[in-house]
Amino acid sequence: IYTYFKDKDEILDCLCEETFLKLHVDKLAAAHQMKGDALQALKKGMETYIRFGLEHPEHYIVTFMLRAAPYHGPHARETRKAKTGQQCFDDMRNLVRRCMEEGKIMKADVEETSQALWAGIHGVTALLITLPGFPFVERERLISRTLEILVRGVRPHGK
Repeated sequence: IYTYFKDKDEILDCLCEETFLKLHVDKLAAAHQMKGDALQALKKGMETYIRFGLEHPEHYIVTFMLRAAPYHGPHARETRKAKTGQQCFDDMRNLVRRCMEEGKIMKADVEETSQALWAGIHGVTALLITLPGFPFVERERLISRTLEILVRGVRPHGK
């Protein structure tokens, strides 16, 4: 195996790249390209992210939950994970921007809003994967309620 990869980090980087490509190409890009209501596209993209993680828990853990090299700063290194991961995050950021432009969510910092929404969907995904014995409410209810709370939290007041 080390004929093809120089070390364990490179193997993990390759696995992460593969996971991000599946998520981006197979899933998130479709939500981003949805015509019509931008808010529904954003909600669909967030739901897609959660379901992808639950359908591929091992890949999700390796990609999102193992300690990785820094993305920025003096110790950052250019990785395949960073490049393809950025494409996935760009999908979400573009949906958030589109929602703001259409007045579907409050106008605010696109980056901050995108990161906050990602933190919410990552949280429910990670909890469902790593705490299988926890007495969660029925999975579909929890996912639906999480998405409802996240979306409602960024909607313009009074809407």
